[in-house]
Amino acid sequence: MVNLVLFIIAGIVIYYLYITFQEYLKNPISTQPSQSQSEYNLKNDPYVRADPKDRLKNSYAGVSVRILNKLLEVGIAKDSRDKAPSLLQRGLIESFIKNVSLTLSDKQSEQQLLSMVGQSESQDIASLAQEFLNDTYGEYKKRVAFVAFLFMLAWSDKDLNEREREVIIDVAAYLDIDNQDFNQLYESFESSQSVSNDEITTLKAQYRANFKDMQTASALQEGFTSQIASVIAKSQKSQETPKALIDKLWALQEVYDEVYNEAHNEVCDKAHDDTHQDSTNATNPESNI
Repeated sequence: MVNLVLFIIAGIVIYYLYITFQEYLKNPISTQPSQSQSEYNLKNDPYVRADPKDRLKNSYAGVSVRILNKLLEVGIAKDSRDKAPSLLQRGLIESFIKNVSLTLSDKQSEQQLLSMVGQSESQDIASLAQEFLNDTYGEYKKRVAFVAFLFMLAWSDKDLNEREREVIIDVAAYLDIDNQDFNQLYESFESSQSVSNDEITTLKAQYRANFKDMQTASALQEGFTSQIASVIAKSQKSQETPKALIDKLWALQEVYDEVYNEAHNEVCDKAHDDTHQDSTNATNPESNI
């Protein structure tokens, strides 16, 4: 009986194999038509080196500058003819770029980052902030310091407009800045002067002395930029608060404006006197003898 069952099972298996073989002979293996493939994009190839400019643009330093541009877009005065950052803003940004450039190996990166300042940025704040967050994973203090710098840049003209405020709030939220830390920064800039009046008076005297013998506009601007860098460097060395630094920079801005206007008025007065003298000589020829 057992042999009969085994014989029947073997017959079924042989029959199945026979039918399968017949089907195979009737339908030989054919090559399936390949599905249309999109053209291979070299940008997606991990073995192809990215363009240096794109690599810098998407680096921590590059994304930082692009976020700054977003803030500048809403912060530069609408009546500004060249739509460019002010000298004080430029000085702050140059100092910031100098610091972040220390993380880059390419010596030309600093100049390339500076050339990016003021450029229009099409990418939205959310995606830029996400890139920044990815680049600073585990570096919370660096993110807080960046938000503090955004406040300094926005407050550099002594006014935080609503659009600047919204940009900074958005960036802080996307960077997961704790509410308490953000509120402390916000309130510190909203508060009154954090540097004593006596110290501000002393600083203004020093600033004015540093402008001595600078008469031309270009010399004054160069001196102003140099002093901005000096004030920022000293502040960083002594680990002052961002608000204390901006108070000192405001004092420097006031002195620069005063000295610049004095030099301008002096030039105008001299030009007026020369014109008056020429007019007098023209009407009184004998005065030239």
